[in-house]
Amino acid sequence: MARYVVDRIIAMFLTLFIIMSLSFFVIRLMPQNIFENPELPAEVIKMLEDKMHLNDPLYVQYYYYLKGIVADGDFGVSVKIRPNMPVFELIKSRVPITMLVNVLSLFISLPLGIIAGTLAALYKNKAIDNIISVLIVICISVPSFVFASLL
Repeated sequence: MARYVVDRIIAMFLTLFIIMSLSFFVIRLMPQNIFENPELPAEVIKMLEDKMHLNDPLYVQYYYYLKGIVADGDFGVSVKIRPNMPVFELIKSRVPITMLVNVLSLFISLPLGIIAGTLAALYKNKAIDNIISVLIVICISVPSFVFASLL
């Protein structure tokens, strides 16, 4: 059991590392600069590029990115949503509504899942079982943000 827990923890950290790396490289390898804004003065753009090490080689940028997140807990500042607001504060401000939506979805999906599972078990290999199975596959396959936009 302890081996399983250790394996899961290692897999969790590996997954986090891969996600952080992908998010870094996808953004950094985009063809345009995120600071290309005609409203920003050139000296402000230069200052932001220096602060974020955008003029350094990619591996140096990656080092500072990982160091900022892992060692300092610094996710940087928002450039687009709320300029100069720390990203951690931006995330923290959105946590309560995210938790509310998740709890509400749990209160909706749990009873529906129990009812659907009970009906599928009672009418095994019948039309209702097949219909429920197809609906469940569709609900699992469609991303949650699509359902959210439909509601």
